[in-house]
Amino acid sequence: MQGAGNSAMQRQILNARLKRARREVQVFQPPHLAQPLIIVSAPRAGSTLLLETLARFPDLWTIGEESHEIVEGIPALHPAAHGYASNCLTAADLTPPIAELLCDRLARQLRDRSGRLWMELTAEERPDAPRLLEKTPKNALRIPFLRALFPDARFLFLHRAPAENIASILDGWHSRRFVAYHALPGWPRGAWSFLLTPGWKQWAGRPLVEVAAQQWRVANETILAELATCPCAQWLAVSYAELVTAPRQSVQRIADFAGLTWDETVEQALAAPLPLSRMTFSAPSPDKWRKYTTEIATVIPDLESLAERLARLGSDSG
Repeated sequence: MQGAGNSAMQRQILNARLKRARREVQVFQPPHLAQPLIIVSAPRAGSTLLLETLARFPDLWTIGEESHEIVEGIPALHPAAHGYASNCLTAADLTPPIAELLCDRLARQLRDRSGRLWMELTAEERPDAPRLLEKTPKNALRIPFLRALFPDARFLFLHRAPAENIASILDGWHSRRFVAYHALPGWPRGAWSFLLTPGWKQWAGRPLVEVAAQQWRVANETILAELATCPCAQWLAVSYAELVTAPRQSVQRIADFAGLTWDETVEQALAAPLPLSRMTFSAPSPDKWRKYTTEIATVIPDLESLAERLARLGSDSG
C-alpha cells in the first residue's frame, strides 16, 4: 500500500511539473484584442491613476504593469536599434512578425480586474476578444505604430497643466525611480528618466528643468498632432484636474465614450475620493509645484501657447 501511495504522489508531482512546463513553453493563439483603450500623456500627468481607476471596469484587461519590457524586449523596437534617437515608433516599424510577437507577449500577461491571467482561465471563462487597457508615457511617441497594430484602438489623451506636471517630472528625475536607460550613450548624467524625446542630445549639459519641460512639450505636441489625424470618435481628451476634483464626472465621460459597463465595483470605487496611485510621491496638491517656482519660471513662457491649446480642449475631443 505504501508503494501505491508513493506512486500516486509521484504521478501528482510529475503531472504538476508537466503542467508547469507546458504553461511555460506552450504556443497558443493569442486572442483578438478588440478596441484597445490606450492612455497617452506626458510623463507624470496622472496616467497611472487613470489606469488604476479604469482597470476596475469588467470590460477591461491590463498587463499588470507598463509595457516597456514587452515592447522594447523586441530588439527591433528598442531605441538601440535606431541609435537611441528617441522612443518614436511608426507604422513602418510594425512588420507582420513583430505584430504577431507583440500580441503574443501582451496576451501572456493579460489579466482581468481580479488579477486572473487570461491564459490560465478555462475556455469558458476566457472572453474571445478581451479589451486591453494600456498606458506608458512612451506611447505619446508611438501613436502611428499603435494605430497600425490596433486599427480600432481608442485613445484617452490625459493632459495636465505645465507647472505642476513639470514639477512632478523633476521629482521623478531626482528620485531615480523612473530610469528608462541606465547608461544612455552621449548623456552626461548617465541615467535617463522617462521618455526619450527626439533631439534629446541638444539638452545635454542644460538645466534639468529644461529637459523636463522638453519632455512635457514634445509629448503633448506630438499627441495633439497625431490625434488630429484620427477620427474624432477614436479619441477623448481628459483633464487631470477634472479627474482628481470630479472623478465620477470624468470617469462617466470616459465610460460613455468607450462603451464601458458600469457595475457595482466601479460604483464603489467612485463613492469615495480616488486613492493615491502606486506611483505617487505624496498627496496631490495644486501648490506642490511651487518648490520649483524659480526654476519653472524660466521655461513657462515658452509653453504658454501649448498650455492654452490644452486648456481649450476642456472636456471635449476633436
